[in-house]
Amino acid sequence: MKKGIQILFIALILLCSVNSIYSVDSVDGIFNKLEENTEQMQDMVANINQTVFMMGRNIVTIGKTYMKKPDLMKMEITSPQKQTMVINAKEKMMYIKMENGQVMKQKMPNTENFSNISFKFDKKNLKKNFNIRLLEEKGSLATIELLPKDEKNTMELILTIDTSKGVITKTVTKDEKSGLDMTVEFSDFEKINNKYWMAKTIVTTTNTGGNNMKTIVKYSNIKINQGLKDEEFKI
Repeated sequence: MKKGIQILFIALILLCSVNSIYSVDSVDGIFNKLEENTEQMQDMVANINQTVFMMGRNIVTIGKTYMKKPDLMKMEITSPQKQTMVINAKEKMMYIKMENGQVMKQKMPNTENFSNISFKFDKKNLKKNFNIRLLEEKGSLATIELLPKDEKNTMELILTIDTSKGVITKTVTKDEKSGLDMTVEFSDFEKINNKYWMAKTIVTTTNTGGNNMKTIVKYSNIKINQGLKDEEFKI
C-alpha cells in the first residue's frame, strides 16, 4: 500500500540525442512560457482515476485531488478503500490517514523539485540547482537536459516541452545509484482562461531494478482558483 501511495506522488510529479549545446540563457524563453502558464493558477481541484499495472495485476484508484501553491497537495481516495493523503513539500512530509483513522507520516526526499516542476514552475530554482542545456529543437518541441549541481545527486532529468502551448509533454528520469528509469508522458491538455496547463492524461512507465510498472492517471472536472485554505490540507 505504501508503494502504491508513492506511485501516486510520482505520477502527480514530475523527461534525444545531442545535436548542439546552448547556454542556460537560451532556454529562458521556453521556461518563461511555462511560468506564464502556471502563474495564474493558485489552486486546483479535480477528480482522479488511476490505474496501476504491476506484476500482472491492475489496481484502480478513484478519488479527488487538491493542489495549492506553492507546496500543498491532498488526495481523498474513495476506492478501493477510503484514505486521505496530504503532501507538504515545504515540510518535505507526507501524511496518510487510513479508513480506521490512523495517521502515518513519511519523510519525502526532493519534494522541492517535484513542487516546482509540477505545479509552480520556477526557472530561478532550476537554474540554481541544475546545469541546464538545450539538446534539440524539432518543430514546436524542445528537449532540455537538467543535471544536478550537487555531485551526490546522481539523477538525470530530461524534459520535452511543447513551446507552442508552453507545457511539458514528457519527462525522463534516470538515476544510476537507485537504478530508476522512469518516463512520464503528458497529454490531452486542459485549456483554462486561454492558457494550457493541466494534462488530463498522464502515463508513467517505471523500471527499477528490473521491476516494471505502468501507471495511467486521468483527471476530470478540473476547477481552478477555488480559494482553498491551508487548513484544508491538514489531517
